[in-house]
Amino acid sequence: MEWLAENWFWVLVGILFIAVHLFSYVAMAGRAATGARSSPRAIDINGGGNMLNTKLVSWALGLFAAVSFVVCVIYGLVTPQYIHMHTFLEQVLPAFKWLTWWGFLLGFVESFLYGVYAGLVFCPIYNWLNRRLGCDRAVT
Repeated sequence: MEWLAENWFWVLVGILFIAVHLFSYVAMAGRAATGARSSPRAIDINGGGNMLNTKLVSWALGLFAAVSFVVCVIYGLVTPQYIHMHTFLEQVLPAFKWLTWWGFLLGFVESFLYGVYAGLVFCPIYNWLNRRLGCDRAVT
């Protein structure tokens, strides 16, 4: 329970990530049952296609952050101790401990959730601004 108390925010981000996926599967199943378009691409209410798909961007940013974490750990293993990033990783990732299997796994998951969080926050903001201020109409 101590781990949960330290990482409640990341548990919440993980639950939100799963909820976005469940909602998108339910919405696609409902569209398929009614014969509506079932493409995973997000569509603007005005018919444009320039909106970001939150699910796709969240996955992309989550995987990018997880791969970046692995690169940082590999960099820390092949360089001298005074120039690698273990102190930064221990400060940024709650409960992360350098060079333990549990710490690596936890850091990998937390890094993935950092990326997911960025996608879950960025996409709605971008889509809202695109609807309000976007210049996505073709000039003829």
